[in-house]
Amino acid sequence: MGVGDLIDSLVFAGRYPIHLFLVMPSYDGDRLVEGLKVRARLKRFDFRVVRSYDSGFEFEVRFVKRRRVGRFYIGRGLWIGVLWGGGTFEIFSAALGHFYPLLVRPMLPVEGLFKVLDGVSERFDTYLLQYLVRRRLGREVLKVWTRRVYGEVKEQIVGKMLAERFVVDAVRFKLVGREEPVEIDLRLDRFGALTIYRMAPGLYPQLERHIILPYLEVYFSYLRKAETVTARDGEVTSVVVEFGGYRLTEEDMELLKTLLKRDFYISVYHGGNPWLHVNLIDKEDGSNYQLVITEDGGLIVPGPKSSPASLSRIIDKLYTFTPQLKVAYQQQGGG
Repeated sequence: MGVGDLIDSLVFAGRYPIHLFLVMPSYDGDRLVEGLKVRARLKRFDFRVVRSYDSGFEFEVRFVKRRRVGRFYIGRGLWIGVLWGGGTFEIFSAALGHFYPLLVRPMLPVEGLFKVLDGVSERFDTYLLQYLVRRRLGREVLKVWTRRVYGEVKEQIVGKMLAERFVVDAVRFKLVGREEPVEIDLRLDRFGALTIYRMAPGLYPQLERHIILPYLEVYFSYLRKAETVTARDGEVTSVVVEFGGYRLTEEDMELLKTLLKRDFYISVYHGGNPWLHVNLIDKEDGSNYQLVITEDGGLIVPGPKSSPASLSRIIDKLYTFTPQLKVAYQQQGGG
């Protein structure tokens, strides 16, 4: 049974919401599955394979009394997790966070999420139903309902996002076919998760063609840029960031340190206004960086060991200060 067959069976049974998670495995084979079991034990939850198939395996995730079952479909360089039912999204998102860096979620900036929506709106009438907003470096999350045509409301959201300094993490939207009776209620976030709230059977190939594949195409375009500075042969490379007119305050610097400490070990060389200079080591994969942040921008210098996935975690924390963040990947002699 392939992904589309499982989705169809869940749609027929009305097992909504149906969640699809795109994840990038750090390597292939049974060794990775055993690694996930070890990670789960270290993080004090249970992950086990219920049964195996040619295309993947069924698994169970258990946090204390909360238990969910799903399936992973395994492809070259991409796994697709499928789960269903209320409360599943939060539980499995937590599990994926613990599985890093063995499994990496493909993270997009807001502009990348909008690129995917721009593309799908060329093929379908697209109505934006809701968007999930994160403010103040992840301290406040709001759901905003709109129910308007995507093309009419997109620029308003972008303008409001810049004015109020919030980040759109997810959008819920409805697709309506222009030439055939297609209607799909979906949610897509910046971390590779797609939720189906309502859909007719047989439409998964449309989701794959117009949402999943474009999402991955946009993600890999950003990943290739990150790889130019994390996979190098002794060259000095760097990532230059600019805050697009916003100036960080001393409070912002302290909040940034707090955010970074969630995922990195930090050595502070200079800790306050007008600039911050720290050494970072990823707690999970050991990637290391020098980070220098001033009021209006900064510099990330990857160390001898660094990875695109780890680098994206730093950039996403900076990105939450302002959606106008500009990122330039530079190799020795310019970029």
